[in-house]
Amino acid sequence: MDAVTRMDAVIRAARPQDGAIMRRLVFAVLTELGLPGDPDGADADLMSFGSSAVPAVTHLVAESGAEPVGCAILIPHDARRVCLSKLVVRPDLRGVGLGRRLCQTAVRAAREDGYAEVFSILPPMCREAAALLESLGWLRDADRHHLPLLQPLGAR
Repeated sequence: MDAVTRMDAVIRAARPQDGAIMRRLVFAVLTELGLPGDPDGADADLMSFGSSAVPAVTHLVAESGAEPVGCAILIPHDARRVCLSKLVVRPDLRGVGLGRRLCQTAVRAAREDGYAEVFSILPPMCREAAALLESLGWLRDADRHHLPLLQPLGAR
């Protein structure tokens, strides 16, 4: 594939056929970070990617050409807050703004759905993701072991 630029990728709602590709991508990135995949626990949100039985869950895909190259999931936590999970871009396409665009699209979707806050809980080794979120104005919660980051969206 030719080099992807910020402008030629499309961010769209996931489709059922994206699931297998995104699971392979996310589990490869978890392995790269030294994290075990947990399809029955922490990664259960990924197992129904593109076809969630929970209507309030939002699955997003970054696509270049006809190829899915990144993803993000929004999972409702309560009436006010939603969790950003699995913000992942294919390793060879990082640094061109796809993660930023996925995150901005997810935050916009959360705002449109009426949430007051988006949060993400990152393991300490997810430094790139944490730096990206902080560059977008997300705030750290220093009282936790993992790295929760918050993006206040306004009162609900």
